[in-house]
Amino acid sequence: MAEQGDILNFVGEQFRRLNLRFDKLELDIMDIKSRIMVVEEGQASMSSRIATVEVSSAQIIKRLVRVETRLDRIERRLDLVDAH
Repeated sequence: MAEQGDILNFVGEQFRRLNLRFDKLELDIMDIKSRIMVVEEGQASMSSRIATVEVSSAQIIKRLVRVETRLDRIERRLDLVDAH
């Protein structure tokens, strides 16, 4: 019977070790999930900022086109444009 008790103690110890490893893995997974969430939030924020820059760029281009049109008109009125 001593052998059976030794085997049960050995198996019990192995299960305790496995439980400790699973607990550590669970903590690691929770840490990884929280880090991924931070990365995803940063990515969403970056996408929003890129969209804002694109809108601003489009507005600047629109204003430049209007300025160019006005400048062309002024040059024509003042006869500053080459004939060719």
